[in-house]
Amino acid sequence: MGKIIHRVRMPARPNRLLPLLGLLIILAIISTTLYVPSMPAMARAFHTDIAAIQLTLTAFLIPYAFGQLIHGPLSDRLGRRPILFAGLGLAGVASLACALAPDIRFLIAARVVQGAGACAGVVVSRAVVRDLFAREQAARANSVIGAAVAAAPALGPVLGGQLEVTFGWRSSFIFLAAASALIMAFAWRQLPETNPRKVGITSARGLLEGYRLLLASPPFWAYAFVISGIFAGLFAFTTGAPVLVIDKLGFGPDIYGAFAALPTLGSLLGSILSNALTVRIGMDRLVLLGSIVYAGAGAIMALIALSGTLSIAALFGPMIVFTLGLGLALPNALAGVVSIHPNFAGSAAALTGCLQMTCGALGTLAVLSLPGTSAVSLALVIATAGLTGLLGWLALGRDQARRS
Repeated sequence: MGKIIHRVRMPARPNRLLPLLGLLIILAIISTTLYVPSMPAMARAFHTDIAAIQLTLTAFLIPYAFGQLIHGPLSDRLGRRPILFAGLGLAGVASLACALAPDIRFLIAARVVQGAGACAGVVVSRAVVRDLFAREQAARANSVIGAAVAAAPALGPVLGGQLEVTFGWRSSFIFLAAASALIMAFAWRQLPETNPRKVGITSARGLLEGYRLLLASPPFWAYAFVISGIFAGLFAFTTGAPVLVIDKLGFGPDIYGAFAALPTLGSLLGSILSNALTVRIGMDRLVLLGSIVYAGAGAIMALIALSGTLSIAALFGPMIVFTLGLGLALPNALAGVVSIHPNFAGSAAALTGCLQMTCGALGTLAVLSLPGTSAVSLALVIATAGLTGLLGWLALGRDQARRS
């Protein structure tokens, strides 16, 4: 059967959709980090060790990564809206299940389902940006979204710390369930179908075609290395920092949440600079510059840790610089990767998201697998992630940058 083309009416002012697209990504991010300040309390509540609670983060990240491989191509074939609403609904129900978890095994299982649903919002948001904007404009749109999303990694721990102190750890997951329902209602009213190329029949061969083209593309891998290095470092820090700050430095969960807001300063500044400089100096030069900055920050953190210093400044100072590099590189790398094959924008967003979250999960596992959670082990993981991202771009991104 032939393709069934659906004509859609694009919004006259697509910039008005950017807050909603940002909310979709923010929801996914805080689903990862909201309960982080509650990890020690959760370990006590379930009579288990902190490593078992940290495993709930990995349990979320793995289906979050691989679920995108399904959501992305389906959004190319069936449309953005149905995939978005299915994912948000699944995430909301799973969040409620997390809040009601009677034991650690149930919580881990619910987090798996939550991750599989939450990733739909990220995939659809990135694909919608590509649907609505040309390549350079997409990079600027990602920078605007990124300036808002920059607050999400900090917002999660800050809000989660306050919820933990006031209502207990289960309130974080109740909040996520309510937020999923509210954002779904907002998207239902505000977000049109932006994919005019959706088809009525989906085949396994058709779903895989986009992946075949992308995996054979060196520019795809260049962008993917940069993005994956960023997220491996971020999630390693998210896993290890609460243990160091709360258990070893002796600060409370709410105080940790306030410290966790500090890296937002770097990502916010980087996003603002990216928005201002993308057209002037080019997307791919900013990708390189951002990669150098975050790799250098990881190296600085490792040197400080190896000197035996453990303090708030030693942890969060280099991380502010790391997220500055994130703000410069990430919006441009995201715009670049979904522009390689525009007909497979959803597949590109999905495959990149899968790789970045897989590397995020590897970052958490690396922190957990090293002997104890120490400043040295955490810093070495972040430094390795940053260096890998930079080297991947240097090896594969030169031709892409020259063509641009």
